[in-house]
Amino acid sequence: MSFGRVRVAVISPREGAMPERPWRRIDAYALVLVFAGHGWYRDPSGRQEVGAGDVIVVRPGARHWYGPDDDGTWSEAFVIFEGPIFDLFFAAGIPGSEQPVRHVGAPEPWIARIRAAIGAPPPGTPRAALEELLRFLLLLSALLGGDAAGGEADEDPIERGRRLLAADLTADLSLAGVAAACGLPYETFRRRFTRELGVAPGRYRDEQRVEAARDLLRGTQMTHAAIAQVLGFADEYHFSRRFRALTGEPPREYRSGGSALGPRPGRTL
Repeated sequence: MSFGRVRVAVISPREGAMPERPWRRIDAYALVLVFAGHGWYRDPSGRQEVGAGDVIVVRPGARHWYGPDDDGTWSEAFVIFEGPIFDLFFAAGIPGSEQPVRHVGAPEPWIARIRAAIGAPPPGTPRAALEELLRFLLLLSALLGGDAAGGEADEDPIERGRRLLAADLTADLSLAGVAAACGLPYETFRRRFTRELGVAPGRYRDEQRVEAARDLLRGTQMTHAAIAQVLGFADEYHFSRRFRALTGEPPREYRSGGSALGPRPGRTL
């Protein structure tokens, strides 16, 4: 039995305006994240402007049209996906999932998360395919009803930055993109973050990865190379070097029970 699949995932620019032709229909779900340019989305209920940081969701068989306006500038990430797991997801009525267009803020962190969630080339084993499916479901939930939900504008920018840096540890996040998502220039974000949390943004993210690595080393049989890959380190050597720099011992010694660091504080989620 197939739970579902991600059929197509593309991040690309489009050149030239697209005339509004008769309705389009597709036989699957589509998610479109606009990260540059300006245009329109149209369905039987009306017409909406779309621009950078807007997400469009199209249901299977729905009549729709979208594209850039007359200046012809438009860049997007689009994902085509299908299967019963997505039918259940949308039937659950997650807040935000009923809206065809919604604004999710600065697009750069989302582009990084899409790249992290959906691999290229496609997964080659059933387990890898299921893992990709679950990563994409989490991303879809965040886009439609989680991280970008209303009230974001009232959230403290440093707390929002801390949340973004602690989330999705597999993603190759741009620190400048995180700062932009918080509505601050990077240097302002870095200074405020360091002053309020006592650690620079890059080191904070490394600390979250190492904290997760400690759980995996003690709680699983995963190899060091697999842990490095799962947590977004460049390779096993990079993982080992950062782990030792932040904990004072190499991963192998920690896994064998030689840690003299004492109990860890509870994790803040």
